[in-house]
Amino acid sequence: MTTTIPSPADAPTMSAQELIDHIRSHGGRVIRWRLPPYVIALTHDPELVGWLVERKGRPFSPVGMGIAHDGSYLRARGGKKEWDIVISAIPVTDIDEAGHAIWKAAV
Repeated sequence: MTTTIPSPADAPTMSAQELIDHIRSHGGRVIRWRLPPYVIALTHDPELVGWLVERKGRPFSPVGMGIAHDGSYLRARGGKKEWDIVISAIPVTDIDEAGHAIWKAAV
């Protein structure tokens, strides 16, 4: 069993809006569920995927899609690979009491 000891270096460094802006500036699309707290980022950029996963984003597999070993799927037959990453759990500096800061920023 591995135990992670919290460190000040693990503290969030960006706000929910900065996270959303970063994703969009790298060509990602941000979609929020109708009800909080779930928000996903859709992207075809493997570097953005790695960046989000390093920050506690979780790959999401759409039902019925042929998911590759790297978690991607083809957006259209013969099209680009795409990933869906749940970003709701990524720590941000402006967390609110309900934990919905990212959902609120993803308008």
